[in-house]
Amino acid sequence: MDPSNEHEPHRVVDASATSLLTILGRWRLLTVVGMAAIAASLVALLVTHERTYEPALRMAIEASRSVRETHEAILDQETGLRAYLVTGEEDFLRVYQRSANRLDELNARAEEVAGEVDPSRTLSMRLSQQAWIDAWVPAALEQGRAVAAGDPVDGVALERLLQRGRELFDRYRVAQVDLQEALTRNRTDAMADQTRAITRTAGFALVLAVVLAVASAWRGAHLRRSVKAGLSGVLAHLDRIRSGNLDPVEPLRGPLELALIDAGIGATAQELRAAGEQLEAQADRLMTQNHQLGQVLGLAREVAGSLNLGYVVRGVCSAAHAIVSEQVVVWLRSDDDGHLYAASDSEAENMDASGHEPIELGAGNVGRAARFGRTQGLVTSSLVDGSGARDGASIAVPMVVGAEVIGVLEVCGDRVATIAMDTVQVLEALAVQAATAIGAARVHEHTELLAMTDALTHLPNRRRLEVDLAQEVAVSTRHSRPLAVAMIDVDHFKAYNDALGHPAADVALQDLARLLMANVRTGDTVYRYGGEELVVVMRETDIQGAAHHAERLCRLVEHHFAAPDQPRALTVSVGVAALPDHGPGGDALVAAADAALYIAKRTGRNRIATAGDA
Repeated sequence: MDPSNEHEPHRVVDASATSLLTILGRWRLLTVVGMAAIAASLVALLVTHERTYEPALRMAIEASRSVRETHEAILDQETGLRAYLVTGEEDFLRVYQRSANRLDELNARAEEVAGEVDPSRTLSMRLSQQAWIDAWVPAALEQGRAVAAGDPVDGVALERLLQRGRELFDRYRVAQVDLQEALTRNRTDAMADQTRAITRTAGFALVLAVVLAVASAWRGAHLRRSVKAGLSGVLAHLDRIRSGNLDPVEPLRGPLELALIDAGIGATAQELRAAGEQLEAQADRLMTQNHQLGQVLGLAREVAGSLNLGYVVRGVCSAAHAIVSEQVVVWLRSDDDGHLYAASDSEAENMDASGHEPIELGAGNVGRAARFGRTQGLVTSSLVDGSGARDGASIAVPMVVGAEVIGVLEVCGDRVATIAMDTVQVLEALAVQAATAIGAARVHEHTELLAMTDALTHLPNRRRLEVDLAQEVAVSTRHSRPLAVAMIDVDHFKAYNDALGHPAADVALQDLARLLMANVRTGDTVYRYGGEELVVVMRETDIQGAAHHAERLCRLVEHHFAAPDQPRALTVSVGVAALPDHGPGGDALVAAADAALYIAKRTGRNRIATAGDA
């Protein structure tokens, strides 16, 4: 503003006077530059931390973990081999083989990460490990096979072999400990570097803040002096006018626009405040997004390689809940009836979702997300599903593998409307990871089910019998509880097959399977052992109780197939055995029941026999 304006045409202004806008502009520039320098130092710290210190620390931690896992595998091999070469027991050999099968993969991972941190010590550990494997493992395996075959054992040679193994393993152990300690030091150094960088950057930012404060104080004093000089000139001029002196006066020494002081200071303060709030909001968003992406990464690490569907679903539900801090329900799509079923609920005890009714495909946010494969937005009215209505807002994110929607992540609650779009995008990224893990787990679960089920009768097959019986024998032995097995064989089944043909024989077997499943007690299980042989495992049952129930099943089969609607009569013979009288384990128990079965066959069929009858 020119001081010689129309309001004061008589005033003469000193050409050297500094504009108040210029003073405020210099002050503002100083403040912005100082704040920018502080912000730049903090951003530099964040970038350096993410690109340098954090990767180094993660690498150090991963290297220590990989070397420890490799050592655990080697230790299992050494322990199993020592026991095997002394006893010849196959169980100890299997312990060695399980660890040996994993060793190449573990060594590759250890060399990849630990070798990058400390290549020389990693190579030393690897060479000493390989020396132990090459020089001792073959001899130990040969000695163990000789013991297993019952060959005479040379005690002196055995002691020398054990001593040689200890020496080689001790060399490996020294190299492994040296590498592990070096990796620990490396991790400590990485953490120390990270701390020093944070300390230096914080100190630098503090110095900048002090310099900025001093400079601002100096600028304020200068402004006060300028304003005081201008006001003194104005007051002196007013005094001269009041005294009646209208003579020209010296040019005013001071600011040109006193009226703009308050506006300038207010504008500067407002801009500084806005800049601070913007930086704070941006930092909050970055921290929130970093935490959310960390949940996605954590889920990927947690369920990597897991094929347990329940474990994967609970992990997905927990990660989504940590991202949004709202109730999360994981829905899985059924392939056969067009509905979605709740698999996990973050608000329920143990994440049990059994209290939710199924949702029809296309109904509500969840149904529409499953049908169209797109995230459905907020809905504040009732959500109508296949069984009724639920009140509240929700976001439904589909979990897609390829072109197939396998499930939906539903976020519901009163605060769903406040969830930012960035958070929704993180949920969608989580859904991609979740879909892959859940899809793999479901395929594995289906494959396992097919492998354990007989295709004709839909009964558990012999493989499932072996697994279940081993567990039941262990439990019964540990708690001294009875356990019985009934071996069932169809009498003259070949004649039935020859007379009526294979299709009719298959139908008869299916009918027999249904009859047994419908009439065994709760807790008993029917298996197809092979051909026309079936097995019933009777829990909490001694030999007398097993014989009683077997006789009842024998008579049920006789009466069922003697009915007029049956094409031909059929009977069964049954052999019964029980723990602990007829065998120490599952195989012995089945063998005893099979022997009793042949007693029943030889003594007339259509009857039962117990292992004690032999």
